[in-house]
Amino acid sequence: MNFITPKGTYVKSNNSVSKINRNYLYTLIFFTIYLLIYNLILKDTITILNILKTLLGTTLCSIATDCFFGYVKNNKSKITSTTISIALIITIFNYNEKIMISIIATLISIITKYIYKNISLSCTLYGIIAIYLYRYYQNDFAYPIDDILTIKNLINNQGFIAVLFNNIYITPIVSLLVFFYLFYKKSIKYNIYFSYILTYFIVLLLSGLLNHQDIYYFISTIISSNIFFFSIYLLPDYGITPEISRGQIIYGIILGIITSILTYFIPNIAIIITLIIGPIIFTKHLDNLSIKLKYNEKYYMNIIYICISLVVVTIIMLKLFK
Repeated sequence: MNFITPKGTYVKSNNSVSKINRNYLYTLIFFTIYLLIYNLILKDTITILNILKTLLGTTLCSIATDCFFGYVKNNKSKITSTTISIALIITIFNYNEKIMISIIATLISIITKYIYKNISLSCTLYGIIAIYLYRYYQNDFAYPIDDILTIKNLINNQGFIAVLFNNIYITPIVSLLVFFYLFYKKSIKYNIYFSYILTYFIVLLLSGLLNHQDIYYFISTIISSNIFFFSIYLLPDYGITPEISRGQIIYGIILGIITSILTYFIPNIAIIITLIIGPIIFTKHLDNLSIKLKYNEKYYMNIIYICISLVVVTIIMLKLFK
């Protein structure tokens, strides 16, 4: 007897794809409003204008590009919540850069959406890579030591809670509130999120302690990497990530290990690179194993033990090669 593994897009919820996309859009609108209010309280009119100009440019670009490619591919133009969400993600991430860079990143993201089958919001990863290439060309990368000093000064001057709400980096607290909303609405693959974040935290913290690193290094790496924001919007993309919960847990652990290793070599783009290569390399294999993972408890636990062993090996390796 041959088992047939389903290959469609499945989310453990009664929500339709359109409802899930709308929930993501609502949270991104909330995020944008937060940034505007935060800077309004600070009376930072320059930043407010930057956000509004970038939002206008990316939104118009996203709508025009999506309509054009939609008409070319399907002979019809349709603006969806994903269209606007892409513009909002690029705006939130890049409102302090030149507006043309954000427009180019939006254009790349929309084109990727039509090239890469079943991809949703994680198409913006390719646009964000373009932004990082521009920053590298401009020698505008923030180096880890700069992030440590920035976080340390903020904590000493304003307190730890103030840092969590500060918009120098994409605000961790607001990101967590967004996660709880999406979790409540059953619009996020939380198994991937939890296993990824937990693995990353464990490896980073334990390897840092073994290397006698300052606690500020751990805090600054977590905050400056924008891991909460990226892992909510770009990690659990329902169309290109494993379908069953056990596959999602393994997927999250593997990607957490990869991000931890890359953080020591390319800290600025470690998460972005991981989230790009993850679906390409691992999703299909884990989906092909979905029957075994779901119904063979021993097989699943063996895979988990292997993943835990890899976590331990990664921690030891980062200790030895630091």
